Amino acid sequence: MKKIILLFLLSFSLGQKILIPMDQSQNDHLKAYGIAYFTLTKNTTVEWLLNYRGGSFLIDGHQFVQTECRVRGVSFEMVNTGDLVQIYSKIDQENMDIVLLEKKPKIAIYTPPNKQPWDDAVTLALAYAEVDYETVWDEEVHLGKLENYDWLHLHHEDFTGQYRLNTDLIRVDIDPNAVIALVKSWLDGAISHETVFDKLKEGELIPPDRTFSQELEKIQENQPPFFSKDKDAEIGAEAAKTATDEEAKLNSGGTPLDNTILDNPVASSDVK
Repeated sequence: MKKIILLFLLSFSLGQKILIPMDQSQNDHLKAYGIAYFTLTKNTTVEWLLNYRGGSFLIDGHQFVQTECRVRGVSFEMVNTGDLVQIYSKIDQENMDIVLLEKKPKIAIYTPPNKQPWDDAVTLALAYAEVDYETVWDEEVHLGKLENYDWLHLHHEDFTGQYRLNTDLIRVDIDPNAVIALVKSWLDGAISHETVFDKLKEGELIPPDRTFSQELEKIQENQPPFFSKDKDAEIGAEAAKTATDEEAKLNSGGTPLDNTILDNPVASSDVK
């Protein structure tokens, strides 16, 4: 209670405040965290209102904070003294609290050095939020460097699947059924080979700098037998010849085994 009264007196003396809501009214929650971090880098304190509208942030009404919110697309509200009274009163009476953030934390992420950018949801989130961080791995742990950081994140993969096939970290929806339909459309003659190539390139199943001509050259250089039209024709002709030979033997009045014996004198003498 004393802390809340003190914060209110300080806020009253400074005039308007900026409220960055973290409930459903917020346009970009990750960027909102980035604004709180950005404010701390400017040696300006941030009040973190725990359980109030999703854990909102309250910041002195500096113009540079308002400008940065607009640039990053973060929703914010200007609150006056009367609004502050209601906010602090609500926090004091309900299951809420205020944490005063005074300096930017030094953040590290425990993540493997050989990972791809889209493999780690934590680095993706912090990079998008524009929050500075460093990466550490086993060597840094063994050397005792963790004590150099205020905050340690453990990496984990992105379970949403949004970034699996895209190195630009832009969401590309690639449904397996859509790929199957795409290839079927090409086989049916509904779309061109170039269209299939372009769609696979969008999903980065094909390198982004490769042209259609280059891809065709690579296909010719490394063509699997089961994709070869010549091989398919050869297999088909051989199957047709075998079927014709079998039919001819049956029409001659004997079984395939009888005809084999008659055609092979050595085999016939052995049977006798």
